[in-house]
Amino acid sequence: MKKSFMAVLFCIALCAAVFAQPVRTLPLDKTAEKKEQKADAAANTVSENGFAGKIENGVITIIGYSGASKDLVIPEKINNLPVVSIGQNAFASKQLNSVVIPNSVKTIDENAFLGNRLAKVTIGNSVTLIGRGAFSDNQLTSVVIPNSVITIGYRAFANNKLRGGIAVPNPVANVDSQAFDERVNVKIGQTSRQR
Repeated sequence: MKKSFMAVLFCIALCAAVFAQPVRTLPLDKTAEKKEQKADAAANTVSENGFAGKIENGVITIIGYSGASKDLVIPEKINNLPVVSIGQNAFASKQLNSVVIPNSVKTIDENAFLGNRLAKVTIGNSVTLIGRGAFSDNQLTSVVIPNSVITIGYRAFANNKLRGGIAVPNPVANVDSQAFDERVNVKIGQTSRQR
């Protein structure tokens, strides 16, 4: 009985020693971690009619385009989710001729349409931000800035064929001094300034 009692005590002491050790984690397999990240990213992206989008908080940011059309009408929804933003470089250098941006879009990010052949652009009336270089290096001869716009970024419309005046509505609080080329007469509300 003494031996069995001692054996039980020994087992208890051994178990206590094993479980009292700090838990050590093994280093993660980097390949598995990267696969998991890619799977998460894929779960948050959608594609429809050549438009690629990223889902965040139930809304879409267009991040790319692989379609053949050079005259685009950007959809208001992709996979039944609203398109609220045109992402950085989303349509850059796609040889586009014209684009219609829907009223669902609120932001046009940096270089979104950089380096195309855009001769005509229709900007939806919910856009509040036209980012840095968004429409630069195109063939635009005129552009209508909607009343919803608050910010026009640096060189947003640079290197186009804008020769006449551009009317920028009063609500625009921030128009970068180099948003348009120097030869463009920019009229903000009731005031006019030569660039």
